[in-house]
Amino acid sequence: MQLQPGERAVFAYFADDDAARAAADALKETGYSEIQVDRISSYPTATASRRSKTSLSTLTMNNSQANLSYGPLIAADPAASGMSADYPSTGSSIVLTLVCDENARPQAVAILRQYGASV
Repeated sequence: MQLQPGERAVFAYFADDDAARAAADALKETGYSEIQVDRISSYPTATASRRSKTSLSTLTMNNSQANLSYGPLIAADPAASGMSADYPSTGSSIVLTLVCDENARPQAVAILRQYGASV
């Protein structure tokens, strides 16, 4: 994606999916249209393309000949070792992406902060 002259991308991070969706709805009601809400995860999803083999987990887990259980890959995660603290992380795992005119950015940021976003 390439921004046009005068456009800005705004990235807002949320810990709560409901707050992110509510913020997206509020932005849409205000007239913003290019909004996307996504979850950030260190684990592959079931919708991962089997043709996109770019990491060890994708090569192993999305191989049609392989057993698709998480098995050894999950066991190798630091969270499974018992040596990590505060897992799962309490950080922000939801990202809202907004594309808007540069002049409309301050209003969008104010709306996002009303819903608890880190911008």
